[in-house]
Amino acid sequence: MATDPLRLDEEEYRVVYENGYKTWSALMEEASDDPGLPPASLQVEHLFPEHPYFPVGLELDDSGLLTASSTWVPGTGSCDLSSFEQPFQILPYVATPTRLFMSTKAPVPPSAWFQQYDNHLTVLVLAWAYALSARWADIIPQASPLEYTDSQAEWVASQSYDKRTRPRINTSTSATPEEPIWGRDLRQFDRLLTLSCNAHGVKSILGSIFYEPGILCNASGPWLQGTLAVLQSRKAGDLDILARMFSLRSPHLSFLWLGAIIAGLHRGFLKSLGGLLGLNRIDLHEAAWTGTVLSFVQNPVPQQQERATSISRQDEFTLAFLTQGISRYGFPPIYPYPPPGSTTIDDLDLDVRLHTACPGGHGLKFSKITWIRPRPTSSSMTTVIPVDYTQLDPDRDISEISTRNIFMWMREMDGFPINEREIYQHEWFGDDDSDDDERNRPEGDVGSSMGCNLAVTVGGWVSGVMVARCNSL
Repeated sequence: MATDPLRLDEEEYRVVYENGYKTWSALMEEASDDPGLPPASLQVEHLFPEHPYFPVGLELDDSGLLTASSTWVPGTGSCDLSSFEQPFQILPYVATPTRLFMSTKAPVPPSAWFQQYDNHLTVLVLAWAYALSARWADIIPQASPLEYTDSQAEWVASQSYDKRTRPRINTSTSATPEEPIWGRDLRQFDRLLTLSCNAHGVKSILGSIFYEPGILCNASGPWLQGTLAVLQSRKAGDLDILARMFSLRSPHLSFLWLGAIIAGLHRGFLKSLGGLLGLNRIDLHEAAWTGTVLSFVQNPVPQQQERATSISRQDEFTLAFLTQGISRYGFPPIYPYPPPGSTTIDDLDLDVRLHTACPGGHGLKFSKITWIRPRPTSSSMTTVIPVDYTQLDPDRDISEISTRNIFMWMREMDGFPINEREIYQHEWFGDDDSDDDERNRPEGDVGSSMGCNLAVTVGGWVSGVMVARCNSL
């Protein structure tokens, strides 16, 4: 029986599931022993130093968008591959004021962060809402200034109080206000303000903790099933433990995940396999600015040996994105996991083939961001862990989704090479019983085919010639 080129066999599926389960189970056990978040992980005064921030005077366009163009360098190798631009847009405003309702009912169970009946959460939300809104009004000229009104609720001093208890005024504190933790320099405050305005970017880096580098797209299903079995367990339902697990997984995102859990946003991630996988959740801007790995296209592509006859599909697809040769490669794949297998050098797109052997290799590196204004301006655990197999279900394998997407992202334009016939005809890509299609497909198994017609069209490679591979399906 021929080996399936994409689907894992039963034993492989179980092994990947177990690895996902054990990875997260180990985090849960460590978090259970010490559920408190280390204070250092919540210090934000020096976090994300490379994150850009809104310049004072930046204006929204007519549609309410803030638009920028980011520049990326595709590696340090000595070749002629030039930098490229990526658009960056966020919608940083709301059309109506946000109403806050205060209640004695806590939004989360009593925990290590908030004890029952305290009001820390209310104070923090109101204080940060004021600080961020005030700074926003300073930066954006079109922003509405802060307004103070009693139209929603009147605050009046009441004379009916327990006369046995007199209100006290604490006079022990200094009348001199303390400086903020970042001093007089507001740039760090502005970085956090800019981050908070990018809702898609925040969701992207939050979801990065479920991405496991090294897992291929056709194995992402069992890995995430094992992950979900742990995250939906009773012990992980303790929010102290859950927050600590996420902190251990990605320490630099601890403060964001703490806020997300308090706000209940973790439920959207943990309710299903789709929540862990994410749909179109890749934000390479926030990934670069926060030092977060969330897609295989961030991995460097090493220089290939001079006599190499093939290249891994992961490196091939990454180079396709870095070379920006075809419009569909202008944006990264919507799922983070790389494809399995390799492609022969002769079957590579010309733009990719030219850069496989560049000295120093290639890699994605952020260079700068230019804000576009309406007016022109300058600008290793060995412990034996029992595995819960309740989530193990090959019939619900979502690997098919990410696998089909990544291959169609790369192959839909020029077609599949001949040696990928088994992948093209795989049931994950749908059945095609057309006799005409079958007769028109060239025969062979690897390499280029001799004697086939070469389609030449006007294009944009070198002297305006784009060559379509003759050994494509």
